Amino acid sequence: MENDISYYFEKYQTDKRVNGYSNVYNDVFTPQRDRGINLLEIGIGTLNPTHSNMRFWKDIHPSYLPGASLRAFKEYFPNGCIYGVDIQPDCMVNEERIRCFLLDSTNKIKCDEAFYGTLFDFIIDDGDHNYLSQIKTFENFFGKLKYGGTYILEDLESPDKLMEYFNTLPYQHELRDRVIIIKK
Repeated sequence: MENDISYYFEKYQTDKRVNGYSNVYNDVFTPQRDRGINLLEIGIGTLNPTHSNMRFWKDIHPSYLPGASLRAFKEYFPNGCIYGVDIQPDCMVNEERIRCFLLDSTNKIKCDEAFYGTLFDFIIDDGDHNYLSQIKTFENFFGKLKYGGTYILEDLESPDKLMEYFNTLPYQHELRDRVIIIKK
């Protein structure tokens, strides 16, 4: 069904549906689906075997390409602008309403340079799944989230350590379906 984000995750062969994230994304995205949102995804899905496990995904789903979830988000949000960040050159997708940046999300100076003056409605961290990198990335990007926006961390290697960190912050947050959702 085209109103359900899992339709687009399946269409573009992302691993988000299989990982069980569709319900979270439907709940978070549906109220803003037709708005002109800005969405940033950190971690685009390289096929470089030294930096990702997506190579096995390509073996199972031969039509998978880096940037699959960016394309799914682009189609789901017909009026949205979709941004991506990754450290791997094979992920740099630049299509209509998709713009990617080759940079390390833990490098505050580079992040600030790339996104000076840009605010996002949604930020999704699907990059390095190490909790220390996820915290550093959060610290670098949360200030780029609009008031009322949502920050989502996927693929949690250490959810307890992350929740311990977020419990020290004044933001509404929850652990749900193996993702952490933070509201600004």
